[in-house]
This record gives sequence, structure tokens and C-alpha cells, in this order.
Amino acid sequence: MTSISLLLGLPGEVLLAIASFSDVPAILSLRKTCTLLNQLSHDITLWLTIISRQKYDLNLPLPRYTHELSSLLEIPTSKLEEVAVSAYNVHRRWLVPRSLATTPKLNPKPGLFLLSLEIFLERWLLCVYCEGNISLWDIGTPSSTGRNEEGRSPGSFCVRHQRSTARGLNAWSSCAAAVDVSEQAIVLACMTVSEPTVEIYRIALPDHSSQPSTAAPRIAIETVVEITIINLTHLVRAIYPTFNLIAFSRDCLIDIFNWETKESVTITTGKEDLDELWNGIVALRFFPPYILCVGTRTVELHEIPQVILSPEHQNPTSADLPTFYHHFPEITIRSVSISSIHPSYPSSSIISILAYDVLHGLFHYNIHLPTLNVQLLGTYSLGTPQNHTVLPGSTRSFVSSCCLGEQGKRGVWIERGRGSTKRSIFVFEVGRQDGEMNRDRPEETTGVSVYEDREPGGKVGMRLEESTLTNGQPNTHTATIDGKIVYEIGSYDLREDLTHCAFSEVSGRIVLGNRAGEVMVL
Repeated sequence: MTSISLLLGLPGEVLLAIASFSDVPAILSLRKTCTLLNQLSHDITLWLTIISRQKYDLNLPLPRYTHELSSLLEIPTSKLEEVAVSAYNVHRRWLVPRSLATTPKLNPKPGLFLLSLEIFLERWLLCVYCEGNISLWDIGTPSSTGRNEEGRSPGSFCVRHQRSTARGLNAWSSCAAAVDVSEQAIVLACMTVSEPTVEIYRIALPDHSSQPSTAAPRIAIETVVEITIINLTHLVRAIYPTFNLIAFSRDCLIDIFNWETKESVTITTGKEDLDELWNGIVALRFFPPYILCVGTRTVELHEIPQVILSPEHQNPTSADLPTFYHHFPEITIRSVSISSIHPSYPSSSIISILAYDVLHGLFHYNIHLPTLNVQLLGTYSLGTPQNHTVLPGSTRSFVSSCCLGEQGKRGVWIERGRGSTKRSIFVFEVGRQDGEMNRDRPEETTGVSVYEDREPGGKVGMRLEESTLTNGQPNTHTATIDGKIVYEIGSYDLREDLTHCAFSEVSGRIVLGNRAGEVMVL
């Protein structure tokens, strides 16, 4: 009896267990050998095991509908296989350089000055222009490779909206967008320049289960409401459609407005003693019942006041929640990208942030909520060692834009070296040892000092401090962000300079925007 006959004589459960240790290409090859293995390769248990290994062992980003076991059991085997094959191919090609042939530009170009570039639900690319123009693209791909096919359009143009009243080249100064709770619409808030008005738009999306195609889906953009505010210095930082809330920043203050009840409330930030250093607000994000505030030198977690919520969203019996502060004493955050929230334990969740300091580089953190335990996952140094204690250090290059994936497992940044006309697109990914292992220890805090402040009225605030630099450089014991260059483009004038980036963490498609308002897809 041959070894093949002995193998095929094993019970099906044993064969499935053996096959579950194989990678995706091996399983696809096995199904070509004989009828029995072909049948086993279509077993739902096999693909559930592979997806579980991709998620927990390899730390690969997977579609949101695969995150819950109950949802997985309702997915057909063919769809599970498609998810696993796509995740394998994207993982294999994520760090591989892209070629020029796969970077066509999106046309038409509705504006000259990009204000925002974001991807929602791994499929919808929203472009907002300062002139008051909005465009939406469907960049989802039916291909399981996660890469553009040669000659294939990078996306289908869906809809364009232009403000009815022309306001010149600078109609909008800031904006924020989010998907509503049903995932059937994108809600966008834009702050006007010439008058203190916020315009809120709703972009209705087709059923998220519909597959992308060459034909653009029918999508409409409608104006929800226009809000008049008091101060022109407001910047729109965040929006939360579920509670009808918008968050603005001005200096070190957070203003939250409910466009349904027309109520507003102001939160003061930066209560710590920072030796009179500026701690302006860089980013805000709603994580009910809290709002996260990232400043130039702190990250803070403030309770969303009950008074600002609509009656159906209020919880009158809830006690006042503490305010948490984390101080970065040696870095100054200029820009930051924040992931979505993902549960870690029944009582806690985790978000990831990618912060950029002009002198020191990039810092990748995990933040546990609601304890605000901040863990440094990795750094990417852009500075040179400081040989003098007074004079500031210099940098070998700078970052014009950085972006962290929705699940915090992959990231992209655009870098230009000193004296160079090339813009380099770097990508990185977080392995199991870098990200997931830290998530299993939410209460561990190394090198962090904890203080307790009691505010007037008995409300408690917790603040933490952490040292991440040695001699102006990241500590040697900190992991390094292993970025790889996947694309380079020459920019001989400022019009071709890359200023925006976004990407789909699941499909691996990277979107770049330049100063001339052009958008291209890698």
C-alpha cells in the first residue's frame, strides 16, 4: 500500500486537522490532486481555522463582518475562502514596491486644493476640496489579489457635489466625516471660511453587501442642516452621527454641539502643569461615553457631558466619570492618525494612534480605554542625535502625511529627505509580537508615573507621564517601526508635492493626493 493510499485512508477529521496547518496556496493545490482532497478543501471548518490563524497568529486585518464568530458561521464557505485568499495575497504583497503602471490618477478632478482624503468601509473614497467640492469614489475591487490589474480603472466615480453659492478658492477651512451607525451613509461636516457656519451633508450609500462593479452606483448627497456658530476660529475636528454631535477646537478648548437639540458645551483641556508650553488640540475623536483629545503634548479622555445629549441618549443614573490625562514630556505632536476602537476585555477597549513629531519622528501607541494606559509599540526616528543640551537637533527628512489603518495593524506615511526632490511612500505592518501581545496585558505600565488630581466638585482626574526619548532619540529598548518604501515619485515643484494619503487596510490599496488636487491609487 502506497503512502498516498495510507494518507487517503485516514478519517476526514484527521485530514482536516492536517490541512489546517497548511498555508493557503498549499490548500488550493491539494484540491487539484484528487476528489477526496478537493471535497475537504471546501469544508467550512478548514477555512474558519485558517481565518482564525490569520487573525490571531498573523495579526492580519480582516473585513469587519468576520470579527464576530456568530457572523462567520453565517457566511458561505466560498466567501470565507475568498476572504482568506485575499488576506494572504495582500499580506504577501503589502511590503512589495508598486510600479508606475498601477498608479493611475482619478478623473475628473473636481477641485484644486485637497482638504481631506478618507476611505470608509474599505471601499468608499471621500475627497473634500477647499473650494467647496465633494467627490465620492468606489475603489473596491472584486479581485481577490488586493492589487490593481493592469489597465484596470482604479475606481468608479460615484457622485460630485458643488456648493450652490461660490465662495472663491477657500470656501471650507476644516471638515470631519464619519459613517453612521447603520453603515448606510457618510455624514460630513464642513466649516466655512467667510462666515461662522458649519454645513452638514449626508451621503447615502448603497447596501454594503453589494459588490463593486464597473458601473457606478446611484448615490446622492444631501444637505442635512447649516449651523451658525459664534467664532470663526473654530476648527471641525470630529463628528458622531449616532448622537448628532460635532466637536470643534479653539486654542485649548473643546466645543461640542448637538445639531438636533441646538445645545452646546465647552470642555477645558490641558489642566496639567506643562511649564507654560503650548498644548494645542491636534485631533478629537468620539468614543462614547468619552471624547478623546490628542494635544501637542498630552492625550486626554474627557466625559461627554450628559446635558449635550438628546433625551433618548442620556443616562441620568450614571455617575460622573473621571478625566484621564497622559503627558508626553519630550515630544511635540504635530499630526496624528487614530484607528477605530476594538474591544480587548469586557470592560476595556483599545485604540491605536500614529503620532508625528517634526524633530523626532513617528511614534506608534496602543491606548487602553477607559484607563488611558498608553503603550509605545514602536518608533521611527527622523532626527539626528543631540550633541548639545541647548541647541535643538536637526532632522534628516520630514513627513508630509501619515495614516494608520482602521484596525491599527498597518500604516502609511509620505517622507521627503533633505535636499531631495523625491517623495517616498513608506508602509509598515504590526506583527503579533508588536501589537497583539501588548493587548493581552492592559494593566501593565512600564516607565510611567501616575498622579491623581481632584478637581472642584469632587471629580477625579488621573494623569500619567512617560519618557520615550534618550538624548533626543527614541529609547533603545523601544521597537523600531520597520517601514518599507513601496513607491517613489519626483516632485520638482510644490504642485506635485504629496500632501495627503489614505489606504484600505484590508485590500491594501493606497490613495495619494498632491498639492494640485490630483488623486491617484497605488
